[in-house]
Amino acid sequence: RSEDIASIFERAIKREQQYEQNRMNTRCVVFLDEASLPNEKKMVLKVLHPYLDECKVAFVAIANTAFDAANANRMICIYRSLPSEDDQKILAYGCLGLQLEKRQSTIDDRLDKIIYGLCHGYRRILYSLDIPHIFHDRDFIYILLRALEDNFNGIRMEEFDKLVDIFATAVGEQCSDFRTLITEKQHIQRNIPTILCNSMKLDPIHRRLYGRYKLIIDESEDESAVHLLFQFGILNSDPNRTTVFRMSDFPDDINNELRNVEILSNIKLCMETGKTILMINTGRIHDSLYDVFNQNFSIMATEESRKIFSKVSIGPKTIDVIVHENFQCIIHIKRSEFKDIPAPFLSRFQKYSLSIEDFYTIQLKEISIEEQNFMKNIEIKIQSFIDHFGKEYFYGFNNETLYSYLLLFIKK
Repeated sequence: RSEDIASIFERAIKREQQYEQNRMNTRCVVFLDEASLPNEKKMVLKVLHPYLDECKVAFVAIANTAFDAANANRMICIYRSLPSEDDQKILAYGCLGLQLEKRQSTIDDRLDKIIYGLCHGYRRILYSLDIPHIFHDRDFIYILLRALEDNFNGIRMEEFDKLVDIFATAVGEQCSDFRTLITEKQHIQRNIPTILCNSMKLDPIHRRLYGRYKLIIDESEDESAVHLLFQFGILNSDPNRTTVFRMSDFPDDINNELRNVEILSNIKLCMETGKTILMINTGRIHDSLYDVFNQNFSIMATEESRKIFSKVSIGPKTIDVIVHENFQCIIHIKRSEFKDIPAPFLSRFQKYSLSIEDFYTIQLKEISIEEQNFMKNIEIKIQSFIDHFGKEYFYGFNNETLYSYLLLFIKK
């Protein structure tokens, strides 16, 4: 909110004046991270104008998009271009703890060829017209540690197949034995619920190394994925282990700051006690938890204990909160909302697209061949019936309805 920004500036100006009165050689700086997140239509950043004109306190902002002319003309703007090929290689080697300079003499080494191939594959993904532009450097960093299924997901299966082909081809150009990945991927590829389940079960040490929090993209419009997460044991239904936070869109709730603070307080408690939280329609409070989503943690360790802290913003104030090592966070969004989510938010999460069809496919493989053929015949006949009359004549019918009924039929 613009009032929160103004409050921080006023506090910074007062502190700067105290430094000057005490003749301290210290400057106060207002630092605005993720400055492109506030809604431009609400003109939240217009409050900056008088503070930038008066220059009473230093100001630094980081944004993923350029400011409007009114703000940009009041400051020096430094543009960071996309990483070059050399920058990408330096980033890759650095993430893996390798010295690029020391490995220049071993250019034929297999590991170097794989890293170069991954760099080329990533750059092709960024410019591919067949892959949604939702992946960023943070995803590339994690791919070096945990590969494609965990870090380049959140897209539809056919898009993911093309993504794997691009990476496999790029690495195969450098290291020929990787070409077999293209032909063998169907035998080693896991389904989305299994990938998510395995990632949720990581122990705290491995989760910190290469496990981000999760973003569930629900292909249905009725939160079916939420019920299936509990039904299939991906999330524990014990209220002592998992807490669900759901916010409504009623006008009285949208503008209810007290309710937002109450939910943040409960989330803070879950962080301290190590619960898993599932957040549904909670976009109004995401700004307060960006450091948590980013796993931007501070660690305080003694001989006897080790505590992890992260910052939570409540209004203009920021507080340090203890984060239990078992704490996990899952954000639920609908596929229809996905295109409106800002890039900085997406890059903080492992993204998974879940549909009822995914869970139906898993259940189908667990029954006998005879029963599988029986279910496939039922699916064909029902689909033929729907096509004959037209799905527009079935009230509330969508792409997930058929598999929802078939899934219920298998369970019975």
